[in-house]
Amino acid sequence: MDIKSRKDLFIQEFLKIKSDRVLQKFENLMERELNGSGPADPAEMEMRIRQSEADFEAGKVKTVEELRARYGQ
Repeated sequence: MDIKSRKDLFIQEFLKIKSDRVLQKFENLMERELNGSGPADPAEMEMRIRQSEADFEAGKVKTVEELRARYGQ
């Protein structure tokens, strides 16, 4: 299937979406792709993992309840 056909099919299926949650996921994916902030390279991921582990060990964590209170979900 050529790219035009794939796009047409995708658009047809996309227009059938009724879930706000699913639409938000597509919007987030498109924003990441267009802004070039897609998946990080392995070295960056390793650095982020090490920093996260260090933050956890240092007690720099928030509970789900704290995050929900702050961000309203």
